[in-house]
Amino acid sequence: SIITASLFLFVHVQPAHAIEYGGLGGRPAFPRPDNPRTESIFIHTLEKGSIQEEGVRVINNTPEKKTVIVYAADSTPSTGGAFACKQFSEEKTDVGSWIELEKNEVELEPGTNEVIPFKITVPQNADVGEHNGCILIQEKKTEDNSNPGVNLSFRTGLRVAITIPGEIVRKLE
Repeated sequence: SIITASLFLFVHVQPAHAIEYGGLGGRPAFPRPDNPRTESIFIHTLEKGSIQEEGVRVINNTPEKKTVIVYAADSTPSTGGAFACKQFSEEKTDVGSWIELEKNEVELEPGTNEVIPFKITVPQNADVGEHNGCILIQEKKTEDNSNPGVNLSFRTGLRVAITIPGEIVRKLE
């Protein structure tokens, strides 16, 4: 029927959107056709000592020019046991410390995006198994001392899942 055909075209012509909060967000810049999950998270199997080149597409879907901060962090279990990202100020000891972004700040006009290249360098002493981290995107706020109270910052996180192959040895004592 005509309605079904129209609905089909409407549903399938919609552009892909970034993982975002408040119109700012991002997604992996180079998703792999062999793994649909790479449309929304970074997934790699990497050997110890290897370097993986990647990129994050930072997107401004707001009607205003925005200055955006982009940074890496380690993951941490959330209160419900799910995946969460550590705060900017927390020490990086795992995947967050393996990521080197080419830029940590970008200015975007309304409705534009920019790819920020980065490298993941796995240390020689990394443990075998899965390691998780985040690439985080948030608006850079200017200090406003005229408005006392709580100032909130919202951030969007993209998961970085790195698997280091090898035999996992489990020991109980």
